[in-house]
Amino acid sequence: ALAVRSAMVGDRDALDTPFPLASAQTADVRVVLTPQPAVVTGVLQDQLGRPAPEYAVVLFSTDRAQWQTGSRRASGLVRLDSNGRYRVAGLPPGSYYLAAVTDADPQQLGDPSFLEQLAAAALTITLTEGQVTTQDLRLAGG
Repeated sequence: ALAVRSAMVGDRDALDTPFPLASAQTADVRVVLTPQPAVVTGVLQDQLGRPAPEYAVVLFSTDRAQWQTGSRRASGLVRLDSNGRYRVAGLPPGSYYLAAVTDADPQQLGDPSFLEQLAAAALTITLTEGQVTTQDLRLAGG
Protein backbone atom coordinates (compact mmCIF):
# COMPACT_ATOMS: atom_id res chain seq x y z
CA ALA A 1 0.00 0.00 0.00
CA LEU A 2 1.22 3.46 -0.84
CA ALA A 3 1.25 6.37 1.59
CA VAL A 4 1.55 10.06 0.77
CA ARG A 5 5.03 11.32 1.66
CA SER A 6 4.45 14.94 0.67
CA ALA A 7 2.28 17.27 -1.41
CA MET A 8 4.50 20.16 -2.40
CA VAL A 9 2.93 23.40 -3.60
CA GLY A 10 5.85 25.47 -4.66
CA ASP A 11 8.36 25.11 -1.82
CA ARG A 12 6.01 24.14 1.02
CA ASP A 13 4.36 20.89 1.97
CA ALA A 14 0.60 21.45 1.77
CA LEU A 15 0.08 18.48 4.08
CA ASP A 16 1.74 20.43 6.91
CA THR A 17 0.81 24.01 6.03
CA PRO A 18 -2.56 24.94 4.50
CA PHE A 19 -2.46 27.04 1.37
CA PRO A 20 -5.07 29.00 -0.60
CA LEU A 21 -6.55 26.76 -3.28
CA ALA A 22 -6.31 29.57 -5.83
CA SER A 23 -2.51 29.54 -5.47
CA ALA A 24 -2.42 25.90 -6.60
CA GLN A 25 -3.56 26.98 -10.06
CA THR A 26 -0.33 28.86 -10.68
CA ALA A 27 2.09 26.92 -8.47
CA ASP A 28 4.00 23.76 -9.23
CA VAL A 29 2.17 20.95 -7.38
CA ARG A 30 3.95 17.63 -6.77
CA VAL A 31 2.52 14.70 -4.79
CA VAL A 32 5.13 12.14 -3.71
CA LEU A 33 4.08 8.64 -2.62
CA THR A 34 6.08 6.06 -0.68
CA PRO A 35 5.57 2.31 -0.56
CA GLN A 36 7.29 2.22 2.84
CA PRO A 37 5.57 4.31 5.53
CA ALA A 38 7.13 4.39 8.98
CA VAL A 39 5.61 2.00 11.54
CA VAL A 40 5.84 2.11 15.34
CA THR A 41 4.79 -0.86 17.46
CA GLY A 42 5.13 -1.75 21.10
CA VAL A 43 3.60 -2.89 24.33
CA LEU A 44 2.46 -0.72 27.23
CA GLN A 45 2.92 -2.32 30.65
CA ASP A 46 1.95 -1.24 34.13
CA GLN A 47 4.44 -0.87 37.01
CA LEU A 48 4.39 -4.65 37.59
CA GLY A 49 5.05 -5.55 33.94
CA ARG A 50 1.46 -6.53 33.12
CA PRO A 51 -0.29 -5.36 29.91
CA ALA A 52 -2.21 -2.10 30.41
CA PRO A 53 -4.95 -2.23 27.75
CA GLU A 54 -7.06 0.41 29.53
CA TYR A 55 -4.58 3.06 28.32
CA ALA A 56 -3.98 4.50 24.87
CA VAL A 57 -0.85 5.94 23.31
CA VAL A 58 -0.38 9.06 21.25
CA LEU A 59 2.48 10.15 19.03
CA PHE A 60 2.83 13.81 18.13
CA SER A 61 5.52 15.96 16.59
CA THR A 62 8.21 17.52 18.74
CA ASP A 63 7.76 20.59 16.49
CA ARG A 64 5.24 22.72 18.36
CA ALA A 65 4.28 24.46 15.09
CA GLN A 66 2.60 21.14 14.16
CA TRP A 67 0.41 21.04 17.29
CA GLN A 68 -2.91 21.80 15.63
CA THR A 69 -6.01 19.68 15.32
CA GLY A 70 -5.84 17.39 12.33
CA SER A 71 -2.05 17.51 11.94
CA ARG A 72 -0.68 14.59 9.94
CA ARG A 73 2.18 14.58 12.44
CA ALA A 74 -0.05 13.25 15.22
CA SER A 75 -1.44 9.75 15.59
CA GLY A 76 -4.57 10.60 17.53
CA LEU A 77 -5.49 8.28 20.39
CA VAL A 78 -4.32 4.76 19.59
CA ARG A 79 -6.18 2.16 21.62
CA LEU A 80 -4.28 -0.88 22.85
CA ASP A 81 -5.34 -4.47 22.29
CA SER A 82 -6.01 -6.80 25.24
CA ASN A 83 -2.29 -7.62 25.42
CA GLY A 84 -1.34 -3.94 25.71
CA ARG A 85 0.01 -3.80 22.14
CA TYR A 86 -0.23 -0.81 19.83
CA ARG A 87 0.65 -0.11 16.19
CA VAL A 88 0.88 3.23 14.40
CA ALA A 89 1.62 3.45 10.67
CA GLY A 90 1.83 6.25 8.16
CA LEU A 91 3.35 9.12 10.15
CA PRO A 92 5.87 11.10 8.09
CA PRO A 93 9.56 10.91 9.03
CA GLY A 94 10.53 13.16 11.92
CA SER A 95 10.93 13.45 15.66
CA TYR A 96 7.92 12.53 17.82
CA TYR A 97 6.80 12.37 21.43
CA LEU A 98 5.30 9.03 22.48
CA ALA A 99 3.06 9.19 25.54
CA ALA A 100 0.61 6.93 27.37
CA VAL A 101 -2.77 8.43 28.26
CA THR A 102 -5.95 7.36 30.00
CA ASP A 103 -9.35 9.06 29.96
CA ALA A 104 -8.18 11.58 27.35
CA ASP A 105 -10.70 13.33 25.16
CA PRO A 106 -9.54 13.36 21.51
CA GLN A 107 -10.34 17.10 21.46
CA GLN A 108 -7.53 17.64 23.99
CA LEU A 109 -4.96 16.58 21.37
CA GLY A 110 -5.37 19.99 19.74
CA ASP A 111 -4.72 21.84 23.02
CA PRO A 112 -1.07 22.99 23.28
CA SER A 113 -1.19 23.12 27.09
CA PHE A 114 -2.36 19.47 27.22
CA LEU A 115 0.35 18.45 24.74
CA GLU A 116 2.97 20.28 26.84
CA GLN A 117 1.94 18.15 29.83
CA LEU A 118 2.21 14.97 27.75
CA ALA A 119 5.57 16.03 26.27
CA ALA A 120 7.04 16.51 29.76
CA ALA A 121 6.58 12.79 30.53
CA ALA A 122 6.93 11.38 26.98
CA LEU A 123 9.68 9.46 25.24
CA THR A 124 11.19 11.04 22.14
CA ILE A 125 11.59 8.81 19.09
CA THR A 126 12.73 9.48 15.54
CA LEU A 127 10.93 7.92 12.60
CA THR A 128 12.51 7.40 9.21
CA GLU A 129 10.83 6.36 5.99
CA GLY A 130 10.31 2.61 5.77
CA GLN A 131 11.58 1.97 9.29
CA VAL A 132 9.70 -0.32 11.67
CA THR A 133 10.40 0.85 15.21
CA THR A 134 9.54 -1.13 18.32
CA GLN A 135 9.16 1.01 21.43
CA ASP A 136 7.74 -0.58 24.57
CA LEU A 137 6.54 1.62 27.43
CA ARG A 138 6.27 1.00 31.16
CA LEU A 139 4.09 3.20 33.35
CA ALA A 140 5.93 4.91 36.17
CA GLY A 141 5.03 4.10 39.75
CA GLY A 142 3.39 6.70 41.78
